[in-house]
Amino acid sequence: MPYAFNVAGASKAHALAAAAAEFDALIETQPVRATDRGPALAAAEAVIAPFREPTGDEEIRLGINGDVSDYGSGLAALSVGVSVIIVPLDG
Repeated sequence: MPYAFNVAGASKAHALAAAAAEFDALIETQPVRATDRGPALAAAEAVIAPFREPTGDEEIRLGINGDVSDYGSGLAALSVGVSVIIVPLDG
């Protein structure tokens, strides 16, 4: 079952923490998400790293999507996509 979510934060650390919390919520209803939580958050950290911190009138948005397959014999497939953008705060 694929997943996708978007979070925002005043800093890179806040956005990453929000993504971790989103994964924790997903794991409650989709336990298989525990398999791809680590790789997805590591990918998010790698993609967000080169960005500067947002200024006081901006936020950083982080989108993560992916899928994991386990056909009863262990991990069979895993994919992760990450996007990051810094945008002005909405009025």
